[in-house]
Amino acid sequence: MDAKVIEAVIEFAQLAGAELISLKGEANSVAASLLDLEQPFKLDGQQMVYVALADQEPSKKLVASLKNAPFMVVQATYMSKLSADADVVLPTNHWYEEEGHFISLDGKIQSTKKSLKVIEDNWSNEEVLEALAKKLDLQLNNDWRGAISAQVASVAIQA
Repeated sequence: MDAKVIEAVIEFAQLAGAELISLKGEANSVAASLLDLEQPFKLDGQQMVYVALADQEPSKKLVASLKNAPFMVVQATYMSKLSADADVVLPTNHWYEEEGHFISLDGKIQSTKKSLKVIEDNWSNEEVLEALAKKLDLQLNNDWRGAISAQVASVAIQA
């Protein structure tokens, strides 16, 4: 969207005493946008693809773009067309089985608490990523608040 159009919408909202919120889509889509994770994916010679799907439903476009992946690992809460096509599926807890954070539509960081008891052998999304990082001898940056606050929002949020 053109920056002048956004500025005009913000100005109109201020004049009307209204509040603007982002309607980016599903859970944490504002965070994904802030971290520049919404880029289209194109399979371009990669020999392995890792999809951290969690509890999101994959889009038809994503499923189609990964159809010819030589080897695919999917980290997911639910079975889907993507996990059905995966070579390896890493099952994870559902969001209501974990404590954590999300960014609400109005841009505020919110906390979540577990509402259901976790099955003993299931891992959280964070535990899966930490175990993989350790196995690959990688150091994860856990300063997600710093990463989020360092970004300029791609959406207009007016308080």
